[in-house]
Amino acid sequence: MTETNQDMEKIITYILIIAGVTFIVGLILYFAGLNIWFNEVFYDNSTIYVIFSLITELGDTRVYIFLIVIVWYVYDKKFAKNLAYSLLGSFFVNLIIKDICRDPRPYTNIRDSEPIAEGFGFPSGHSQQAVATYGYIAYEAHVKKSKIIFWIFTILVYIIASSRVIIGVHDLQDVWGGLTFGFIW
Repeated sequence: MTETNQDMEKIITYILIIAGVTFIVGLILYFAGLNIWFNEVFYDNSTIYVIFSLITELGDTRVYIFLIVIVWYVYDKKFAKNLAYSLLGSFFVNLIIKDICRDPRPYTNIRDSEPIAEGFGFPSGHSQQAVATYGYIAYEAHVKKSKIIFWIFTILVYIIASSRVIIGVHDLQDVWGGLTFGFIW
């Protein structure tokens, strides 16, 4: 087996392990009722809310488009095109799954009598897009042997996913679903 095939097998193994652990933790939290508790812990802390509201913006479509344009002009046009395909494909898969599941957002999504986010909750689009975009960049960094870039973007995926629960627009199972579908994508 060539070194490239071995690297690919390792990456697939890592992805499956991370997706499996994320799935199991999500199930445990859901069945233990800790998903709602987690939302409530952060709901009234305005400092944490403001910080994580800013972090969640890193998972916004405008940021991804800006990032793809930067990658196009600064790094590699083919990689930027693949990154755009990953983002678009994941986006449409997310819309379909949300329409099928029709899972409402948690009650912590309401602030000052207005919803913070619109639409259904499961799976979290920000979490799924973070994996499809930042996770793809982390994968590219891993292939290119850039450990620092790999870890920065890997951690960014989880920080964005966590921000969605902390600001109250998703339950843990929504985020878990977004991460899992993002890894599968």
